[in-house]
Amino acid sequence: MFRKPTHGWWCNAQTYPTRCRYCGAEVFYFSCDCGSKVFFDSLGWPWPVHDCAKSILKQVKISIAEEYAKRIAERQERIRHGWGIPIQACHPQEGKKVEGIGVVREILPRVDVFKKFDLPSSSPIAIKFLGQLAHGSWTQITIHVNDLGSDRFSSYTLLIRTDIWEQLGARHGDLVHFVTMGQSIPGHQTYWLCTSIKWLG
Repeated sequence: MFRKPTHGWWCNAQTYPTRCRYCGAEVFYFSCDCGSKVFFDSLGWPWPVHDCAKSILKQVKISIAEEYAKRIAERQERIRHGWGIPIQACHPQEGKKVEGIGVVREILPRVDVFKKFDLPSSSPIAIKFLGQLAHGSWTQITIHVNDLGSDRFSSYTLLIRTDIWEQLGARHGDLVHFVTMGQSIPGHQTYWLCTSIKWLG
């Protein structure tokens, strides 16, 4: 007999405010290590599952542990009243890999990487320093990892190849799963390079 999982800190439960990619409604995406992936119309009892994506995602009603439910309800109430939750910018470190789920908050469709890193565009040394960045077109996106069960939100600003970003078709407010690596340019700042991204929904 199937038992509904009960969720809390022990299963890395996470809840993100986002919008439905199909109908545009404001919803909440819940996921955890137990394998649950559910969109809710609102938080709190009776935890109404968002119906319009049912044909796309297999969604099951789940039992939310009281502690976890209370924590995300408190975070949502703070946001609703404009009290906010601190946002921490996550600065890249060379070789560091980060995998996460977050909401797209800023998009710069075309980035001049030479200007961004204060390098002359006609210099062979600058082209060598930039490596793969010197070739092709790049987009800069900022993703907020804003799990409502967390005490703070994290912000990542990434460079991603423009063709990959355009093919994804994501927009401001969309929920995405991303993988990024810290890269460095000799004598200049480090940056986050997006190595994988997919639209959740």
